[in-house]
Amino acid sequence: NDSPIALNFDNKIDNPLKGFIKQDDIFRQDLSNLFSDEDDIELSYEIVSAPKWLSLVDEKFISGTPSNLDVGIHSVIVSATDSQNDPVFQELEINVSNVNDAPEIVNSIILPTVEQDVNFSYLLTSDAFFDKDILVNPQEKLTYELIVENSFDELDKILSIDKTTGNISIKTNYSSVGTTNFSVKVTDTEGLSVTQSSNIKVLNINDSPF
Repeated sequence: NDSPIALNFDNKIDNPLKGFIKQDDIFRQDLSNLFSDEDDIELSYEIVSAPKWLSLVDEKFISGTPSNLDVGIHSVIVSATDSQNDPVFQELEINVSNVNDAPEIVNSIILPTVEQDVNFSYLLTSDAFFDKDILVNPQEKLTYELIVENSFDELDKILSIDKTTGNISIKTNYSSVGTTNFSVKVTDTEGLSVTQSSNIKVLNINDSPF
């Protein structure tokens, strides 16, 4: 009885040992196409090492769906045996490419209630918005935009935002007393965005006549 043979694909244009897939797509490889056996015995296959998103399916397929955190190059080692000889091995390389994801709202923006003539800053951190591409793409950047609902000129002076950091500056006076509704729009480098609504409540204090 002859041992199974791990097939050589070095000169093949479509090399099954070199896999390319986008995140969130399904990867599937028939292991029976990677080995041969001169005795025509049905082989048994195992995964020796692989990322967690891959598993053995229907006894001869490796299959799985990589997520955003799986972007990168993965080494996969599989084995084949005819149950009479030692197993033989193949190593696959699977390159998972990133797909741009839109920013997400993580937590609500809740500004404190303040009295008129109080100025303060509110920093939008990853507690409010998050883009998972930042974990795998160092070029990913977020920009912030402030949208004031039912705006008039005075409100533009009350609220402003740093487009790079998301730092909201609030300057209140007698004209800002009441509730100001606004939204923060966050956009990634490829133009995908998410918008979150919030408001600021300004309490009146008695002013001297003038």
